[in-house]
Amino acid sequence: MQRSPLVEEPTGSVLKSPPAQTADSPRFLGAGTVSPKVRSLAAAAAFLISFVWFAATAENSGIASVFCDPVSRIASQDEAVYGREAIEMAAHKNFLTPTYLGRYVLNKPPLMQILAAQSVRVFGASAWAVRFPSMVAAAAITTLIFLLAWQMYSLTVATGAALLLASSHLFYVFARFCMTDMLLTLWLTLALFVVALDPSLRRAHSLWIFSLACGAAILTKAAAGFMPILALLIHTALLPRDRRPGAPRLLTAIAGATAVALPWHIYQLAVHTRWFMTEYVWTAHFLVGVAAPPQYSAENHLVFYARRMFLMDPVLAVLAIAGLIPMARHWRHRVVSLAWTVTALLALLAFRYRSAYYLLPLLPAVALIASESLALIARRRRWAPIATVLVCCSLKVASGSEVWGIPANLYSERPSASALERYCGLNRGNGLVLVDPDDEFYASILPIARVRYALVRAEPPSPPIDYAWLGIWMPADRFARFEQWAPLYRERLRSYGLNSDWPVGTVIWAQSANEIESIIATHPESDFSIPTSMALRFWPASHSVVPGGPGRVFLLSKVARSYSEARPCRL
Repeated sequence: MQRSPLVEEPTGSVLKSPPAQTADSPRFLGAGTVSPKVRSLAAAAAFLISFVWFAATAENSGIASVFCDPVSRIASQDEAVYGREAIEMAAHKNFLTPTYLGRYVLNKPPLMQILAAQSVRVFGASAWAVRFPSMVAAAAITTLIFLLAWQMYSLTVATGAALLLASSHLFYVFARFCMTDMLLTLWLTLALFVVALDPSLRRAHSLWIFSLACGAAILTKAAAGFMPILALLIHTALLPRDRRPGAPRLLTAIAGATAVALPWHIYQLAVHTRWFMTEYVWTAHFLVGVAAPPQYSAENHLVFYARRMFLMDPVLAVLAIAGLIPMARHWRHRVVSLAWTVTALLALLAFRYRSAYYLLPLLPAVALIASESLALIARRRRWAPIATVLVCCSLKVASGSEVWGIPANLYSERPSASALERYCGLNRGNGLVLVDPDDEFYASILPIARVRYALVRAEPPSPPIDYAWLGIWMPADRFARFEQWAPLYRERLRSYGLNSDWPVGTVIWAQSANEIESIIATHPESDFSIPTSMALRFWPASHSVVPGGPGRVFLLSKVARSYSEARPCRL
């Protein structure tokens, strides 16, 4: 009987695995002669090449300057927020409670910010430093997928899987973002890599590595961090009964993850009770996760994610679709890939808010599924499709500005970034109010004495936590009488456990340009960045007018104050 080209006779293990091949284990190809030293060298080479690929030109794109959803052209403003949190952590050595512009940030646990802060302490404050954890995570994920595909198929197929993943637009871009998503994907990949090698988790080190990865995932992205546990349960359900990990093993894995993640939660519940319950429990997990804030796309979940998956990487999407048929035929030998895919899809559908980068944890599984189509090709002919993948990768780099391109050599920054950097270099201590800004919070990560944002809107925005009651968001008429209202808001912040009035008036809400004119008149000591169209309405004698970037001007107070912080004015 002719064998399927997808299922070949095992002749040895590329990685250390249980001696007996089971129905849930990947099949092994011609690796009996591969020594542990060669395997280690191959893994090290894969990691090093991947890291250089992701990190080489990371400084070319400024913080918050690349779209996190290129289809809808949604900016990555969260990167500026996370970067500021990491820099404040490094400066104040408060590694348990992130802060942003003086307020607590407890919507997620802070593992990513802690790692970025340590990177800042080692390398100094820079875009490269705050992105270092994501670049390392992306290189580690690529290496793990390389090893897993080698274990399942062959070295050539593994090379193709790694190339497909590393050259995917979304994966490449988020490898160079200071955001939580790549780190979450690493913990999920590591957990399922362990499950692939030891499906029953009968080895002690497999059990504890899995538990640590799960706990780290929770400490990275809260409820989304339960994805490895969900994947383990789905994987267990798909296995034959005699191959499943026993209930004690499953409970031990969950208990280990809980032991890793619980201390931070207990600390915050005890120390910052009201803020933690309001922002972490109620806002992050109900208002955003279950109820969902307003969406930026009217598409339903399936269309939203399928469209972006194809547009951002048509090559990977087409190969993955082609790989679904052989995977379905041999699903009993691909249980890890199947459990991974089902878990990621369930997470996408369960979380009511939609965002393109929620696809990231799915991409390594998609790369493995795409490998199925490469594995169908005769072994001696597999280098041809690998060469084709390399050509596609080169085309992506050459077309870096496209939705599917790789922005490796593309210099990018926000329109007002250069002007803000020049302002930062003036070392002014007056504080800066940005009116209707286009900086995506970039100013907040620069060493500027104090940054506030003023928004001109017919109705106030609706932040998830009640920042208006706390005074973090202030109406313009109250900000104009700041000294009168500051004591009230100071007391309210103290009721939330924050003994500081620094975040008061971080965001100013104005109903018209006339109210902006009022706050300029009542705050002659502050500097302002305003749209040119608004500046033409009035020329305050208390300020000097200076160019402030495309379509904007600075109003610099004539009563100058000095300020200096020992870190660069460009990130």
